[in-house]
Amino acid sequence: MPEQEEDEQRLRQLIARSENVRSFLDGMTRYAATLMSRATGAPVQCALILWRPGGPASIVGSSNDALWQGGLAYVWGNGPALEATETSRAIVIADTSLDQRWPDYTKSLASAHIRNVLVVPLGVGKDVSATLHFFADRTGVFTGHAIRDATGFAESAGPALRLTLRMPTSGGNDEDLYAAPARRAPIELASRMIMSRNNCTRAEAGSYLLARSLSSHQKIQTVAESIISAGSQEDKGSTDIGDRHPH
Repeated sequence: MPEQEEDEQRLRQLIARSENVRSFLDGMTRYAATLMSRATGAPVQCALILWRPGGPASIVGSSNDALWQGGLAYVWGNGPALEATETSRAIVIADTSLDQRWPDYTKSLASAHIRNVLVVPLGVGKDVSATLHFFADRTGVFTGHAIRDATGFAESAGPALRLTLRMPTSGGNDEDLYAAPARRAPIELASRMIMSRNNCTRAEAGSYLLARSLSSHQKIQTVAESIISAGSQEDKGSTDIGDRHPH
């Protein structure tokens, strides 16, 4: 297909220009967002989640908002990324305000004015899983045509990502946005503290934690530990969720 040949050529160019895995992923998500925006005629953002079973994961986005939106999928545990990987098929959330499959996740997205979501798995390998997440601020964007375009891009992106992960600098643990499952206890405790102090929902507390992590360039675990360490009424101001999105 001409479109896939063009994608493969563009991805090869990205690999040639990239100094490390992170720079390649940054370029790939921006290209994917542009590609889908053009295909759908609507503004589309893109995030990529890359993880190893039982280990830490990394998130890359075409923008800060996409980074935050992609991070929500992990904050709320098993969700569309896991289902897309296990079933090897695209997952569509037609309307985040109505979908009940992952209520905490979809409620957080709806509160950020994201209405339509498309998640596509990338065939990377046995030891690594990856998913592309596309976000739109209105419903009806990710139709059958858009799903085919995204799936076609994923077929080209998977092998390119596999090749890139072999780069000597393919580490990146310093760029993880959240802790491995075994270290999630501080996140859970901090979420409960925020919920209690602000009389808010779990979704709102999680959104606040992720937004503060991104805006301060700290891991979520670090943010959670700072909230726990404060552990007094003095920290109420720093856990005010009135403005929970990064700037």
